[in-house]
Amino acid sequence: MPPGDLNLKKSWHPGLAKNQAKVKQREEEALKERQKAAERQKEIASEQYEADLLKLQGKQASKLGWMYRDGAEQKKGGLSDATKEDYLLGKKRVDEQFFEQFKKTKQRESMSRQELQKTKLDPMAAIIARKKRRDAKKTGYPQNPHRAPIVLAMESGRNSVKVVGTTSDHGKFALLAQQIEGDAGGYVTPEAVALKIADRIIHFFPEIETAIDLCSGAGGNSIAFARCGFQTIAVDVDPAVHIDAQHNSHVYGVYNIEYVQGSATKVPLSELADPATTIVFSSPEWGGPIYKNQETFDVEVCRPRVSEIIEHAHSQGFNRIVLFLPRTSNLNQLADMGAKYIDYMFQGTWCTAMCAWWC
Repeated sequence: MPPGDLNLKKSWHPGLAKNQAKVKQREEEALKERQKAAERQKEIASEQYEADLLKLQGKQASKLGWMYRDGAEQKKGGLSDATKEDYLLGKKRVDEQFFEQFKKTKQRESMSRQELQKTKLDPMAAIIARKKRRDAKKTGYPQNPHRAPIVLAMESGRNSVKVVGTTSDHGKFALLAQQIEGDAGGYVTPEAVALKIADRIIHFFPEIETAIDLCSGAGGNSIAFARCGFQTIAVDVDPAVHIDAQHNSHVYGVYNIEYVQGSATKVPLSELADPATTIVFSSPEWGGPIYKNQETFDVEVCRPRVSEIIEHAHSQGFNRIVLFLPRTSNLNQLADMGAKYIDYMFQGTWCTAMCAWWC
C-alpha cells in the first residue's frame, strides 16, 4: 500500500507487522497442538494394543485388587507384600479406607463453604462484584485494553482524520425481533448501535434539533433518533418500506417521525429542515454480505453512492453528516471526500461497523 495509507490505522489490518506476527504465532501453536494430538493418538493405539494382548493371554487384573490398595500404591499400580499381609491379618480394614475418603471429601466441602461465607461477608468483594456488573452495563468506552478507544491522526496530504472506537451492548431491536414488518427487517441497525449514534450526536452537537435519516429502510435509526428527542425525518424511495417503518416505530411507541418519499440524492433537504440545527444521517445499501469478504470495501459500491450523498447534502447547505458504513470501508476514499472522524462501533469485542463524520 502507498505510504500514509489510512487503512493501516485499522487494528485488524493484515498488512500490519503485529498482525502478521500474531498469525505466525497462531500457526505455530496450531502445529504444536496437532503434534500433541498425533502423539496422544499413538499412545492410545499402543495402550489398546497392549490391552488386546492381555485379553488374548487371559491376564486380566483381579476385580478385587482395589481392596488391597492404598492411595500411594494405587498411583504406583501395585501392592507390596507387607500391605497384603496387613489386610489378610486384619490390621487394615476396607471400610476404614472408605471412611477416610469420605472424611476428606467432607473437609473439602466444609472449606469451600467457609470460603464462600467469608466472600459474602467481605464488603470489598461485594464492591468488586457491583463494579463488575456496572462496567458490564456501560455503553461508553470499555475498560478492556483490547477494546480501548483508539484516537489517531494522520497528516499525509489528506485532511486530518481521527479514528476512534465506541462500544455498545450486543443485540438488535428487542421489541422488533418478533413483530418487525417488511423484508428490510434483516437490515435493521442493532438497537444499541443506533442509540449510541444518536447519543454521540447529542454529545458532539448539542445544538442539533432535527435528524434527517436518508435511506431510512425499516426505521431502526429513525426510531433511535426519535427516542433520543430529535425531530426525525425519514426519507426513502420506496413507499412500501415507509409503511413497514411506521409499523415498527409504533411498536416502540414512537409517533413523531415524518416520512418523506424520495431519493436520498434528490430530495430537497433545505425545504425539510434548517441546516443550522439539523444533521443528515444515511445508511446506504452496502450490497449484501459480500463486503465481509473484502479486505478494503469500496464505498462507491453503496447505493446510492457515498460521494453523491455528500455532494447533495453540501449543495443544500448541510455540513453535519454521518454515514453508517461497513467496518472495512476504505479510509482513503472517505478522507478524500472530507470526512473528519471515523468512529468504529463495537459490540462486545467485535467491531460491527463504522460511522464517518463530516462536520
